[in-house]
Amino acid sequence: MRRILRSPLLLVAFAFLVACAPLDRSNRVSRAAPVDIKLPPMKFPAGARAPQSDRSNRSIAQDFMFLAFQLESGRKLPALSRFEGPIALRVTGFTPGSATRRDLKKLLSRLESEAGIRISQVDSAEPANITVQFLKQDTLRRAVPHAACFVAPGVSSWAEFTSGRHSSGG
Repeated sequence: MRRILRSPLLLVAFAFLVACAPLDRSNRVSRAAPVDIKLPPMKFPAGARAPQSDRSNRSIAQDFMFLAFQLESGRKLPALSRFEGPIALRVTGFTPGSATRRDLKKLLSRLESEAGIRISQVDSAEPANITVQFLKQDTLRRAVPHAACFVAPGVSSWAEFTSGRHSSGG
């Protein structure tokens, strides 16, 4: 279990979670123009050159659109959306130790400082926009044999996910 939940995987999982919009209709979603953010130039090791691609921008954009508008389950997403206002995140289930808490604290701090995303962790019993639920490996493998993690928009618990798995929405 520890090997699956190492820091890079956890960071990627949280990045995907933050990118997903909740289905809670009380949250307002907007397609407003993005804020103009000036990023520093990308850093490369000494002597290294920027990677070159033989693929066209159009080809890369098509791949992005395919990946961005489809969940791991294969279900299509009609649109991308974003949270408006502060985001609350809670962690539930079998939490594998202090490294997870430390990694989460670093990730939330980085999202806030670098991306300007106001996101904070709340107690597991409080309502939240994003729920990260840790499961024992055998439980996860029975449901999704080849996944280390997955995203389920609009679902707040494993029980909610398993009760609605075979519905027309999932």
